[in-house]
Amino acid sequence: MLLIAALGLGCADKSHDYGSDDDDDDDDIGINDVNDTNDTDDTDTDDTDDTDSSDFDQYIFVDQEPSGNFHGFDGYEAEGGWWTQNVDTSQQDEVPLTAEVVDFQYDDPVAEASVDLWFSDVAEGASDISMTAGSDGSVSGMAHTCTPTTYLTATDPDLDETKDTYQSHNIWEAGDSIDEEFNSVSIATYQLIPALLGVSPDSEMGIVTGWAYDLDGQAVEGVQVLVRNTAGDIPDSVIVRYFYDDFPSQNQEWTSADGLWVAINVPVGESTVEMYGYDGAGGYLLLGATEVIVHADSINISNVYGGYGDGIRYPGSCLE
Repeated sequence: MLLIAALGLGCADKSHDYGSDDDDDDDDIGINDVNDTNDTDDTDTDDTDDTDSSDFDQYIFVDQEPSGNFHGFDGYEAEGGWWTQNVDTSQQDEVPLTAEVVDFQYDDPVAEASVDLWFSDVAEGASDISMTAGSDGSVSGMAHTCTPTTYLTATDPDLDETKDTYQSHNIWEAGDSIDEEFNSVSIATYQLIPALLGVSPDSEMGIVTGWAYDLDGQAVEGVQVLVRNTAGDIPDSVIVRYFYDDFPSQNQEWTSADGLWVAINVPVGESTVEMYGYDGAGGYLLLGATEVIVHADSINISNVYGGYGDGIRYPGSCLE
């Protein structure tokens, strides 16, 4: 389970800190510089790359090529951009939704939780639909197929039972109905983070987490991620960790076969999570990215798909 794995990250080896408050220099490395990040020769005569890559190197240093299928996509720079998808808009229908709100850790139903959906895929302003779970955690309403959607699960803040949980870029298959399960994170689980993670989450920032996927939508082993703000800088506050077999490993420095990653203390607002793989020749390829709007004091789930730069990958039933 994603969050439980994240909570165990405090056991991870800290030989690489994946983010440090000691470096105050802004990082403005661009995607066209990724293959130069290992070049520390001060005599470099290429005056087109004067970027200090120290921040980049803290996060991206994997020395094995990634698993999975990336055939046909040689990285953002070589491809000259991201893949595009031709959406069949006739499959974007409003259909009945039946769902259950469940606890991330125990899969127990979360009674009387609220679920809000934004069909714009941006959780800002009033939601397009708001539902309240019954005592069995079940909710029902209407939702849109083949439409990127962000959801939020929450409970009465006065009860202090759960942590707001956002998941962006959800796309439901074409069809006549939707069956779904919405995740909710308990306060009890969230409060384990300082002890297990070794760092206290800043309540003015958020946690971003997700999976790294290849072109086939399969979890990728051997990639690393970093977070950039809208200026292209890597925030000093962010710490990234990885997992092994859905649980943190003391020696895991990049994704294992489960593809899981987490970034802690990400500033509020728009961010991009970038996924890099080793090219086998001393450089790195930007293989995918996801865009996420981070909310304070919350869990924000957003997956990275190879070949795509926004975290949006439509099911085949939604394409022309």
